[in-house]
Amino acid sequence: MSIPGHATSKGTEKFKEKFAAQYAPAAYNRLGRTDLTVSQLGFGAYRCHVEVPAHREALKAALHHGCNLIDTSANYTDGNAEALIGEALNREIVWGELKREQLVVVSKAGYIQGENMEIALEREKSGNPFPETVKYQEGLWHCIHPEFIEDQITRSLARMHLDVLDVYLLHNPEYFLSDAAKSRAFDPEKARAEFYRRIRQAFLRLEKLADEGLIRHYGISSNSFPLPGDSPGFVSLARVWEVYEEACREMGKTAAAGRFAVIQLPFNWLEHQAATLKNNEYRGQPCTVLELAEKRQLGVLANRPLNAIYDQRVMLRLARYGSREGVDYYAEFEREVQALEELESAVRERIGEWDIDVALHENRLSDFFRNAPRLRHLARQSPDVSQFRQLTAYYGDPLVSVGSQTFIEHAPDGEKKTAETLAQQYLACYQQARQAWLFFLDGENYQRVKHLEQRFDALCPQLAASLGFSQKALLAAAVPGVHCVLNGMRTPEYVADSMKVMEIGDQVSREGLL
Repeated sequence: MSIPGHATSKGTEKFKEKFAAQYAPAAYNRLGRTDLTVSQLGFGAYRCHVEVPAHREALKAALHHGCNLIDTSANYTDGNAEALIGEALNREIVWGELKREQLVVVSKAGYIQGENMEIALEREKSGNPFPETVKYQEGLWHCIHPEFIEDQITRSLARMHLDVLDVYLLHNPEYFLSDAAKSRAFDPEKARAEFYRRIRQAFLRLEKLADEGLIRHYGISSNSFPLPGDSPGFVSLARVWEVYEEACREMGKTAAAGRFAVIQLPFNWLEHQAATLKNNEYRGQPCTVLELAEKRQLGVLANRPLNAIYDQRVMLRLARYGSREGVDYYAEFEREVQALEELESAVRERIGEWDIDVALHENRLSDFFRNAPRLRHLARQSPDVSQFRQLTAYYGDPLVSVGSQTFIEHAPDGEKKTAETLAQQYLACYQQARQAWLFFLDGENYQRVKHLEQRFDALCPQLAASLGFSQKALLAAAVPGVHCVLNGMRTPEYVADSMKVMEIGDQVSREGLL
């Protein structure tokens, strides 16, 4: 069953009124020329999955805490983020108390990965490939051709059980420019001309989709909007607007009647160029992306508020994970890994003694108890907390869990208690070693960003003790001109913690914060 309707000005305003007593007036903003009212904090569905219960509960919590903008993409967890949203909307709208007209749903198209890659490859085999596909690298293609957009909007609407999508964005179309720049024959002017031709072509199809009632508004999500104007991958919002006006004229519309209404870009405490770098022009005068967006009445969504790419290569996390200054977590990690090695040796001895070295996932059970060297290797490969968590979640945690469970299951009946005790000790030691390295990375990270928190505390001393670092960073991203800050809140507890920023209102001194 699909959900009819779409977000409306009246519906989103009523949603805001429901939380008037809880949040400051600044907690909701008008999303540019869409005339929709959206929460200052939006639910970013990147890395959310329909099969993870915590993600389902987090989205439910966000909606009930006053968040009414949900941002996703067809490629987020290979469509499973959209499926999660569809499940949540069905539950909260069809069977719950929320109204479709209160909620703003944003999705994107452009990436060809996973299931989309299978579709694209099958079309190539049949002699009907998606036109103008950028084959950026193995496993990662990109396309914004009208045929691909038509294909993707149908799939996205189906996954989310929606009749209409409120905002549909071209997702990082600058892949074309990045790919072109790899060629020795790269001609910047020719590449840009072709790039904006493709944008214009996509806009024509998006206008058609809006006329047909499948989408309400559209725009572009680009990491390149804030880049210097001479960067090969720079996407000029001024030029994009010109292309939009051309597309409107071709369709016999004025720009005011067209549906280009929203942009999305990275913005955080360290990557603030959208507000500080004058890389565009408006009527002959230099201006920033945010200034031009305001002139054109475009809604602005900010992503990556807590993940800052520093010096174009280093990811810094604008959050704390519980480490304490003055503790030698590196030495603690080494101690825990040494203890883990000793426990693994003891378990392998028991496996041999009990003759239970069974085949397990193309290996032997004993191979599942060699994780100490693996943990050391993953630690060395992880420059930040997020990457270490991802690597251990994929390469470490499953081996430890499956190995321990199988060890207990195959232990002789008279040795079950011994096996359970050993497995519990082993699991605890692994978690302690893993946590020690997380604390080490957290401490190293904080040393590089703590000056930002110190600046906030000096400017807003009344809030210094009551807010955590990530909350301060979210407030730093909510500058004038940004209508909604997208945060990846994947647990109900994190939702509750993040949404507290909407209570602050105008208590934050913006002068000097960036």
